[in-house]
Amino acid sequence: METEIPIRIYYPDNKRDHPIILHFHGGAWILGSIETEDSVSRILANSCNCIVISVNYRLAPEHKFPAAVTDCFDSIKWTYENAESIGGHPNRIAVFGISAGGNLAAATSILSRDQGIKLRAQALVVPFVYLDLASTSMTEYRKGYFLDINVPIDYGIMMYIRDEKDLLNPMFVPLIAEDLSNLPQAIIVTAEYDPLRDQGEAYAKRLMEAGVLTLSFRVNGMVHGFLGSPNISRLVSVMVGSALKDILMRG
Repeated sequence: METEIPIRIYYPDNKRDHPIILHFHGGAWILGSIETEDSVSRILANSCNCIVISVNYRLAPEHKFPAAVTDCFDSIKWTYENAESIGGHPNRIAVFGISAGGNLAAATSILSRDQGIKLRAQALVVPFVYLDLASTSMTEYRKGYFLDINVPIDYGIMMYIRDEKDLLNPMFVPLIAEDLSNLPQAIIVTAEYDPLRDQGEAYAKRLMEAGVLTLSFRVNGMVHGFLGSPNISRLVSVMVGSALKDILMRG
């Protein structure tokens, strides 16, 4: 049975042959939509001069893991197969996501590689990539810094996974994937006071060790998602969009 996946397509202008960014929204796999990150999609389209496809993947708890991964990967396949018909370029496709969306962008980058779809870039902003219980950032910032994390298993995770076996599935925790080589070039953004900071930076390190060209930077003074600072949030989106433009337009 096929699943219909709602999407919204943003165009920077009326020209053709644009690179394409697939945007997977955040929300702990249980919240969020195309609407909640509409402004981010618009900023990306303009700063990257790319087509942006925002994906309304299915949410938990009604749709457990790996439904969101499946929807996001299916949207990548659809984009790859229909890029020219929507005015895009099939060899210049990237994925982008914030928080849980970053998790989905990382997982589908691995899945795309394994399925023979060559993505050009992956941009992960404050991503969840590992069930981290003991890092410095998780220990110091898991309470009182906007993103309150309950250990050993957070509510969002409990709603998303089917059972404890999913906690060891690389499509849920990409940091434990055995092979991270030959993945698309990566941009990873972390925030200083985010409990997810250290796992994001550990993922960047593993990608670099696997030979993946990776740009990793930390935004100091900020909590998860840069909440409370719309100017910083916009600047980060513009910077990531500009970096993606350079990657996607090169070669």
